[in-house]
Amino acid sequence: TVPMPPVKEGVALEAQLVLTTVSTSLVKTLHLFHTNAVAGRRELLESRHIRLFDPEGATAEVFDAAEIPYTLVANLSALDVPDSLIVVGEGVSLDEYPGLAQAIWNAAANGRAVLCLAPAEGFLPLPVADAVRPSSLALRDAEIVRELDKRLDAKAWAPDGVMATRHFTPAVEGQQIVARMTGPETGWPCLAIAYPGGGRVVLCAFDVVKKWQTGPAPRYLLVRLL
Repeated sequence: TVPMPPVKEGVALEAQLVLTTVSTSLVKTLHLFHTNAVAGRRELLESRHIRLFDPEGATAEVFDAAEIPYTLVANLSALDVPDSLIVVGEGVSLDEYPGLAQAIWNAAANGRAVLCLAPAEGFLPLPVADAVRPSSLALRDAEIVRELDKRLDAKAWAPDGVMATRHFTPAVEGQQIVARMTGPETGWPCLAIAYPGGGRVVLCAFDVVKKWQTGPAPRYLLVRLL
């Protein structure tokens, strides 16, 4: 453990780590963050009108602790509300909520923005044959973290080096093309879908809630996603 200088809310300090041996040295750039990732962003988050579907409850606990404003929604039919950002909490079983995928696609087809955090298991039928088809569908690797914030780690998170315990892998179920939850050795950690009317869906397999207490990357990534 190395003591670090205090960091003000809303500020990230750049530092250098220098490791030296007899024959060589290694220099790495580090960024020191405040624990409060929401500082200076609360008003922006309030304007998102977040509606959270979180049967597991872990995401709501993180939102409460971080003072992220939201409205808890218990029914899938109540998700699709104008001018709102829909968030599906981390750890939801797609097998237990078979109607979740269609509720997400319907909301996005109506122009909503949807963020789905790390489903636990199962698969989502992809909306390739729906009446309103997406304009694009993209599978993204971990480098999307660096695109959202170049200061954040995109290769490993403390304490075990794992960023996502599950990935999205395209597969075929019957006559449907689906995204199946698999282990991290296959697939992609992010699936981004855009609709012609401005709606969009981001399916994010990164364990931002599970790893909330382990470092700055999960916290600041979640806020950037929101």
